[in-house]
Amino acid sequence: EHPGIYLTRDEIVKRREVLRSGERAKPMYDALIGGCTEWLGKEIVLPDPKVPAQMRDRGDAQAKAHSLMSKMAGWLGWAYQLTDDERYAAKAREILIGYAKLYPNDYAEHKGVHASDTSKVMAQRLSEAMWLLPLIQSYDLICGAKCLTDADRRLIQEDLFRTAVTFINSKRSAAVEIADRTRKNPDWRTAEPEKAAGAVGNWSNFYNAAYLQAGIVLGDQNWIDLAAANTRYMIANGIGDDGLWKEGTIGYQRFARQALVACLEPRARKGVD
Repeated sequence: EHPGIYLTRDEIVKRREVLRSGERAKPMYDALIGGCTEWLGKEIVLPDPKVPAQMRDRGDAQAKAHSLMSKMAGWLGWAYQLTDDERYAAKAREILIGYAKLYPNDYAEHKGVHASDTSKVMAQRLSEAMWLLPLIQSYDLICGAKCLTDADRRLIQEDLFRTAVTFINSKRSAAVEIADRTRKNPDWRTAEPEKAAGAVGNWSNFYNAAYLQAGIVLGDQNWIDLAAANTRYMIANGIGDDGLWKEGTIGYQRFARQALVACLEPRARKGVD
C-alpha cells in the first residue's frame, strides 16, 4: 500500500481539514503548499556530478544543493497527497527520475569528510542516507500518481534506491549480507543482539532507516529484515540504563532519536514489534 511508510492514504485524507485550518497546523500547511507551488515554476537542475570532484564538507554548496533537492521532493510528495494536485507529483517525479538516471554512474564515488569513508552525492555515507530518506518518502507518496509509468517506477526503485542502499551498506546487497548471516546463525533474525565492545555510532541508525524504508518501497524483505536486526542491535547497545544515547554529547539524543523513529514507526505500521 502506498503511501505506507508513515501514514496511509486514508489517514492523510482524514487529517486534511485539520491540517488546513488547525491553529498549529495551518502555518506549516500554508508554508508547505506555498513553497511547493513556487517550485512548480522552477526548472529542475540537479547538481553537476563533476563539481566538485572531491567534496570535503557536508555544508558546502554542492551538499546544500542536494539536500534542498531531496527535501523539496519530499515536500512535493506531501503537497500531492494533501491536495490531489497532479502537478506536485509531476515535479517530484522530475527530481526522482533525474537522480535515478545520474546516481549509478555519473555521481562518482569519492572520499569526503573522513579518510576512511566514501560517498557519491554527499560528503559521507551518513549524509548520503539522510539525503536518500526524503526521496524514498517522496516516491512512497506519489507512487500511485498518473505521471508515473511502470518504467519510471522500475528506474527509481532499482537505479536510485537499490543502488544507493547497496552503496551505503559497504556495496553489499541485502541478499549477500543475509546469506552470510544465515550461514553463521540461522536464527539471526530473532536471536538476542550481540554485546558491543563499546558505544555504537549513531550513523548506523540512519543507514538502517534507509535500508528499512527502501525495503518497504522496493517490496524487498531482505532489506527490511536486515534493518530490523540492525535496529535491535542499536537499541540494545546504543541506549544506556539512563535511557540516553551512550555516544557523544547530549546533542546526540535528538539526532539518534530522529533516526530511530524512522526505523521503528514504519516497522510498527507493517506489524513488526
